[in-house]
Amino acid sequence: MQLQPNSEQAQVLQRTLQAHTDCFHAVAQEGFTTSCHNGVALHKRIYYPLRATHPDLPAQLVCAARVKATEAVKSALDRRKKGRKASTPRARLCPIRYDHRSYWVKWETMTCSLATTGGRVELPFVVPPSAARSEARYAVPTFAGAEVVIRCMWS
Repeated sequence: MQLQPNSEQAQVLQRTLQAHTDCFHAVAQEGFTTSCHNGVALHKRIYYPLRATHPDLPAQLVCAARVKATEAVKSALDRRKKGRKASTPRARLCPIRYDHRSYWVKWETMTCSLATTGGRVELPFVVPPSAARSEARYAVPTFAGAEVVIRCMWS
């Protein structure tokens, strides 16, 4: 699905993605420099400092950034262990992995609600033409999660 935010909503989404990316980088830095790829250990070390640094970012999105960073750190540490080149994981804008606590979809009205730095934002969306053949799979709302990725800047 493709979100269709207005300019104000697009700005909120951009700020949310940037804060999420900052959290991802902080966790990745901590995990890689200390060779820690245990999600619980990283959560205990860095959750509260991240909440203090990014008070507007919903707690669930801080946790989502930690999970993604933990996965990336584990991969980087595995590469290093095998003698391959590896460095601290980085992302220009890290996609947010939303789950049932941080988003919902209303297929009847073609809207979704996302947790953001500006609170919950309800956005219209469209199903892309490339998915028209597969419309049946969109008719059954059985999504467990979704990722928000900026493919181009909203205008």
